[in-house]
Amino acid sequence: MASGSTKGLKLTTVTSATNSIKNMTTNKIAKGKKKIAIGKRTAKSSSSLKATKKRNGNNSLTIHTATNQGVLYKRTTSTFSIY
Repeated sequence: MASGSTKGLKLTTVTSATNSIKNMTTNKIAKGKKKIAIGKRTAKSSSSLKATKKRNGNNSLTIHTATNQGVLYKRTTSTFSIY
């Protein structure tokens, strides 16, 4: 399972997070739902793949966006783990 979150810093901020995970061995991808939060709340998105018997590497990517006073901010984060 993978997750990513974006927290608003001001009451006038709208944030979103969208997470996905890819199994690097089987190339299967699971996409999480886009989550939106307003103000100082946290938008959290998660995704998961079924476990396999083999030891696999998974790569997780989260796209974070925030708007404040009409300005759009965007950032991506990525993690790699072996299960």
